Amino acid sequence: DAVSGSPKQVARAVAADELVGTHLDCRSEVCRVSLTRRRGSDGSVLWADSFDVPTDDSAVLASAVKSRIQQGYSGHALRQEGTDVGASRQDLDEFLRLRERFDSHREPSSDAILAGLAAIRQRSPHFLEPYLLETYVLRQRFAQSRNPGDFDRAMKIAQSARELAPADPRPPFELTDLALAARKLELAEHGLDQLASLVPGDARLLERQARLLTARGQSGEALDKLRAAVRLQPSSKRLFNLAQMEFQEGQIAAARKTLDLLLTRSPQNFLGLSQLAQIEMSSGDLNRAVQLYTQLVHLSPGIVELTNLGLAYTFLGRYAEAAGAFQRAYDLQPNQPQLSLNLADADFLLGRKAAAEALYRRTVELIDADPAAAQFLTVKAQALAHLGQRRQAVTAVQEALRHAPDQGA
Repeated sequence: DAVSGSPKQVARAVAADELVGTHLDCRSEVCRVSLTRRRGSDGSVLWADSFDVPTDDSAVLASAVKSRIQQGYSGHALRQEGTDVGASRQDLDEFLRLRERFDSHREPSSDAILAGLAAIRQRSPHFLEPYLLETYVLRQRFAQSRNPGDFDRAMKIAQSARELAPADPRPPFELTDLALAARKLELAEHGLDQLASLVPGDARLLERQARLLTARGQSGEALDKLRAAVRLQPSSKRLFNLAQMEFQEGQIAAARKTLDLLLTRSPQNFLGLSQLAQIEMSSGDLNRAVQLYTQLVHLSPGIVELTNLGLAYTFLGRYAEAAGAFQRAYDLQPNQPQLSLNLADADFLLGRKAAAEALYRRTVELIDADPAAAQFLTVKAQALAHLGQRRQAVTAVQEALRHAPDQGA
């Protein structure tokens, strides 16, 4: 959905050999559905079909499309025996709404989306898609929070998905990704062994093998694996992963080149723009970073984008604009200590001492009120130092070191 343009341009962005195009022409009671199968290299039509469905029944639409697509690919065997969608019309509609909300990047919290997906699973236990999306959302949240509860919940749902569809490679891919996210490397290797029999030679498998090699400190071999995956299927997502690894390995020129190719394929690619903005802010042109983060905020005014825009403005000495960006982020989550500290710092740099002190005090109060806020102890130390409470600030740093001794630098 994030890719626009002609069929040939879309195929280029996602590295597809073929595309299935869909079009709905709806009137009061009936929708005319048009399907096309196109060659990715030139967009030429290989097969086409059209038919009518009722406007008020998405389950009938999904079933009809599935049946016609199988006819369009009559020379290809199914990966597994087909089943119905496995969901009521209402649950299919609700799932599509939840997926659209998640894909929009506009919701500061995933709680409502996760609750909705769990409810669909309860009502339609044979509908695979909510299992996969819920696992993915939880994995994304675990990557940020490191909350073991998110990991355990995601593993349980992914294992249920694998039991529901044992021939579908997506559940074992999710299980492997979870193991990699948690640095459970033996579990990840076991998952990769299973996937090697399900999808041998698949670019997605090469990607995960690269991530496992990276986790084991074998960065050179990892880059070779990932570049092989890109040669096999150079989608914009895969190019982003390669650029990210190149950046992490300090290969800035290579990362820029990869991102240039990515943004040629998909000019509005959110992750590609974000990675390029990070490169510009850390080792490039700060004014260009501001431009990119402004574009990202326009696409998705979330906390991460607003915070990074504020940081770029701060590094440029444009403190009033930094305060504006930090204020917008703070308004989204006023109980997040890092956001209140950022806004306090901006006020301090602008000479707004009273406002800054109030926010520094709020930062300390938020952390003291949360017994699980050990990750924010260095934030607390900074706030205490600004408040002139230096001894307490040192104590907070010492406590932070006890919780994470490997972060001493």
